[in-house]
Amino acid sequence: MEKVAKRYGVSGVALAKTCRELKVPLPGRGYWARHKVGKAAKRPPLPPMKDPPRIFRQGETEKKSNQTEPPEEPQRLRPEVFREANRLVEDEKLPEKRITVPAIMDSYHPITPRRWSFALARLNRPAPGAGTRPE
Repeated sequence: MEKVAKRYGVSGVALAKTCRELKVPLPGRGYWARHKVGKAAKRPPLPPMKDPPRIFRQGETEKKSNQTEPPEEPQRLRPEVFREANRLVEDEKLPEKRITVPAIMDSYHPITPRRWSFALARLNRPAPGAGTRPE
């Protein structure tokens, strides 16, 4: 499987999965070891196939992939998309959009200090902000 998979540029798992989906018989465990010593089992015949799937790989030519039509050109991004993206990036740089996190918070959810205490107790460290929350 690995040799054939490498030839087609896919993983052995992907090739085996495709074979199962197409009902192509695969050699069982130990087949190649028995084959190597001349005791391989006979190959089962391939099942008849109705409406075989067409498989396309990126970068393949029309000749190799048996396409009936050349692939469609990919859509290019329009300039207005870039303008909108640049505007959003610049907007995020504004001072009022800046996100700040205080060093010590005084409005934790009630479970947060307990979780920190539990986690940090295992590390023998005091919880940050321990005792700063009014009860």
